[in-house]
Amino acid sequence: MFESSKWITSEKDYGSAPRVYFRDLNIIKPLRKAVLHITAGGIYNVYVGNDKAGDVVFTPGWTVYDKHHMYQSYDITDLVAESDFLYVSVGSGWYAGRIKRSLPQKQFPCDFGIIAQIDLEYAGGLRETIVSDESWTVGTGNILESDIYDGEVYDANIKPTFEDAVKILDESKTQLTPQIGEYVVEHDIFEPKKIFTTPKGETVVDFGVNLTGYPFFEGLQARMGERVDLSFGEILDKDGNFYNDNYRTAKCQFTYICRDGEQSYKPHHTFYGFRYVRINEFPEGADPSILRAVDVYSDIERTGYFECGNEEVNQLFKNTIRGQKDNFLDIPTDCPQRDERLGWTGDAQVFCKTAMYNFNVNGFFNKWIYDMTLEQYENGGIPDMIPNAFGGVSSAWADSVCIIPWTMYQMYGNVDILKLAVPAMKKWVGYMRSFTDNEFAYVQDRSYGDWLGLDATEGSYDGKTDKSFLSDAFYAYSCSILAKAMAIIGEDNSEYLELYDNIVKEFKVRFADYTETQTACVIQLHFGLCDDRRAVTEKLVKLIRDNDTALTTGFVGTPYLLHALSENGEVELAYDLLLRREYPSWLYPVTVGATTIWEHWDGMKPDGSMWSDDMNSFNHYAYGAVCDWMYGVICGINPRNGKDEAGFRVFDIAPVPDKRLGYAKAELDTAYGRIVSEWKYEKDKFVYSFEIPEGTTAYVTVDGKTEILSAGKYTR
Repeated sequence: MFESSKWITSEKDYGSAPRVYFRDLNIIKPLRKAVLHITAGGIYNVYVGNDKAGDVVFTPGWTVYDKHHMYQSYDITDLVAESDFLYVSVGSGWYAGRIKRSLPQKQFPCDFGIIAQIDLEYAGGLRETIVSDESWTVGTGNILESDIYDGEVYDANIKPTFEDAVKILDESKTQLTPQIGEYVVEHDIFEPKKIFTTPKGETVVDFGVNLTGYPFFEGLQARMGERVDLSFGEILDKDGNFYNDNYRTAKCQFTYICRDGEQSYKPHHTFYGFRYVRINEFPEGADPSILRAVDVYSDIERTGYFECGNEEVNQLFKNTIRGQKDNFLDIPTDCPQRDERLGWTGDAQVFCKTAMYNFNVNGFFNKWIYDMTLEQYENGGIPDMIPNAFGGVSSAWADSVCIIPWTMYQMYGNVDILKLAVPAMKKWVGYMRSFTDNEFAYVQDRSYGDWLGLDATEGSYDGKTDKSFLSDAFYAYSCSILAKAMAIIGEDNSEYLELYDNIVKEFKVRFADYTETQTACVIQLHFGLCDDRRAVTEKLVKLIRDNDTALTTGFVGTPYLLHALSENGEVELAYDLLLRREYPSWLYPVTVGATTIWEHWDGMKPDGSMWSDDMNSFNHYAYGAVCDWMYGVICGINPRNGKDEAGFRVFDIAPVPDKRLGYAKAELDTAYGRIVSEWKYEKDKFVYSFEIPEGTTAYVTVDGKTEILSAGKYTR
């Protein structure tokens, strides 16, 4: 592909305005087929005539461009039959925009450039290929500014011209690969839930849900020079005023300069994270209710469903679904609104199992893990973000190279991802091994620790749990995963089994009495790193009860907290934490109207003040990891790890009910069909119902008794 095509870009510097490339096609008729293959050094839209090719957006996505730059293919036969010219609008995107300026080590050569090939087949059998070369021209269009962080400025009065000569770039094409993973597409359209005036006198539109995407309008009547100017926010302040100081330096512009008459517009090369839209300017006499919003995320298929008799828990689950949609935009981002939106590995690994229950993200993570292996440092370290934004290696974050592929194997039976990832896993374990005195005690000199743990000093990001403890624990955990993964793909794992045993022995010596924090207890219990499980469990219970039956865990401890309790006989306390409504808790944001998961337990404090403006996203999915406990413990649906079991061919159903919920039901679509586990508390007893799909076997445990069941519907 692209053997005769050339990278082309603009000779002139048009600043942050998108480049528009133009080509007359001069198609011979009749035409049998036309296929366009294209990619860009930015994000692009292709138009044949005035019709957009394909329904995907933000192509070619965000990858390790110098090693893995995807191209896309479009069947444009019908479009070419109606029009005889083609143009491509290229915005800065991840490749050339502000977000790139945080990547000094990654200077890409084809800013705003494209490479293209059109394969034509005529009715008589004649074939022709049109390539990107000197025959194309370039210019700018109606978009004056465009950037992922800063938004777009569009002037409808400009008459575009694309008459400038292109510049030929003598750049490599070996990194070009076909599209893998899901495309990003538009999904649901939201109407305003409310339009109101704030105490400050500002007009604000509430779309009712915190989403990632963009607003748009159709059929707006306006006069030339009038403007639609909007600002974006996730939350109102304690006085009910519009608030977006937490966006930091991201401008998030939406500025549309009107022409005379009726007009429609939606942004082309940017996205926003928002629930609220402040109207700074609007055409005189026009009604803001004309505004709509569309959410935009990767085209992942919903697979998991959960409901119970507690509506606040149901809303927590919905908030997790919403947050996953909002942050699974080509890569798993930490947040969609501020000047960040990066693929943080720690956030992704703590949430990955919940993500795989909720949606089929097998292809999504295949692409991202592939890029992770490409970004791995020579010494085996895994960067904090993929694609790599500014370097750094941290325990629990870098361990994503082991945790996510192994979870993909469990949930999807994906052996290929293990074959891809095992060499990288070995390098990562080798990296940790190199930072030890005796091979068995890994001490990380740089770590985020239990990020945002509430046992930290007020205003601090770092939880109280000892970072060396966490680094060593994850050293053991990743080594155990590596050994299991090697066994699955048929490699000799004896070296790593022995290494794991020695790491655990050393860990138990070094941290024998370390139970100072909730997270320390949780990690020892869930990772199997303590001998006296009862003593550690009792200490965890005491730490929770002494804190008014509230958690203090951060990003590292929270995903395992309820598991550690329920696995060790403290189911009632696990439910106490889940059902707690007061701050701090999972339900506290729900009680104040959240529609997504917050970055901080105290993003907005009970008195209405904000934790900070600096790092305070209200759309961060990490703490939504609690939903894998809902699927896997409340309703008891869990995968097995054996070579012929993974991917839910053989699985467990072992629900752990609590009458306070009244009932609970989980459904999971697998490669074999839908699994259903439901229980109800009726007449002082629990009644269970299960559905097991064809071709599978379930180990069903109720009241301590296990049955092996094949396909069918059952009641117990």
